[in-house]
Amino acid sequence: MQAIVVFLLLVSVVSPAVLTAGTLSIRDAVQGGLAFHPDLQAAIANVQSAKGERLSSLSPNSPTLSTEFEGVPRGESLSKYGERRIAVTQEFDFPIKYIWRSSSAGSAVQAARQQAIAMLLDLESTIRTTYAEAWSLEEKIAILTGNVEAARIYASHLDRKVELGEAVPLEARRARVEYLQAKSQLAETVSDHFAVQARLARMTGIDTSELVLESPLGLLQTEAPVTADLTLADNPELKAASFDLKQAKSELTLARTGWLPDLEFSYFQQKAPVEAKPHFWGVEVGLSLPIWYWLGGRGEIQNAIARRRASTAGLSNQRIEVASEMDRLVQAINAMNETHRIYQNEVVPAAKEAYDLAMKSYRLGEANYLQVLDAQRSAFAIQIEFIEIENELFQNLTELDRLAGRSVVGISELHKLLEKGN
Repeated sequence: MQAIVVFLLLVSVVSPAVLTAGTLSIRDAVQGGLAFHPDLQAAIANVQSAKGERLSSLSPNSPTLSTEFEGVPRGESLSKYGERRIAVTQEFDFPIKYIWRSSSAGSAVQAARQQAIAMLLDLESTIRTTYAEAWSLEEKIAILTGNVEAARIYASHLDRKVELGEAVPLEARRARVEYLQAKSQLAETVSDHFAVQARLARMTGIDTSELVLESPLGLLQTEAPVTADLTLADNPELKAASFDLKQAKSELTLARTGWLPDLEFSYFQQKAPVEAKPHFWGVEVGLSLPIWYWLGGRGEIQNAIARRRASTAGLSNQRIEVASEMDRLVQAINAMNETHRIYQNEVVPAAKEAYDLAMKSYRLGEANYLQVLDAQRSAFAIQIEFIEIENELFQNLTELDRLAGRSVVGISELHKLLEKGN
């Protein structure tokens, strides 16, 4: 009875500090990490690089400016020229090539954007799992602290009873060992929590030492989706692979248009001092005929066909892998949901009831301290198991969200972050 009173006093002392401390939600942690972590800059840089390559691929070759002096007598300076010609020449690919080149480069930009989204989702997934780990360790510390205090009280009571001759030394020694083991387990958990908390702070740029973490399951549905196939279309890697395939198809079409001639336009001004009207101007239009298309052109087509085939196979293989992983996660979440429900509604209440019954039996003289300690150990161990089940359930939900292309801050917000850097 005294153990319960002391424990309630302990709770009354600790609770006000917890209630007045600030809280950090998982959404806030993710938002902080996305704005703070260097992965955002790397993702933005990848998109910018793809956009730069697109501009380069659509840019025509630089024009050529030339000056020509003709008819200069031997031994004379250039001012004695017979004719002077100044020309500007510009080469262009056949217009339809720019259309397919633009399509190919646009697909590359879209693929880079999806790969950047995948990078941000990877970062979010890491933050979420670290947050959940830190939260679960906080919960374990609270449980283990109560365990240590109860074990200390039991050990002290037994020491006094041994002195009074009301208990045997074996029981007191067993209680003392139980207390020392509880202290060791608490110290190890506190050390783990410090390391995880520091890792979370480094990833998010948020000092979490004075903050209370909310339950990560509070923001998420713990019910598994009916089917995982409906979410495949939002997977960023599959989207990137689809754009890669689209790019390969555009490049194949571009290679097949290699037989089309390139165009050349030239404007010139000419001066012939010996003529009555010495100033002339004119234009020239030329075609670059691909007479070696049967060699180089066929080789480019063959390479483009091989790339399209590889992209098609890669997309199909990735669909299989993502679908298989989603199926595995859905089954795991279904099983964890059932386990979570059983522990929440049956196992944890039953353990608490067994502990309360052991305490009641002890007060009535029907049970000894060792039986109370066993019931206490079982109750605390089941609470720890329940926290671990919640953590594992959240880890699986995080993985499923990652594969499904879902974010706690919204995919639209991730796109906005990428656009802000461009």
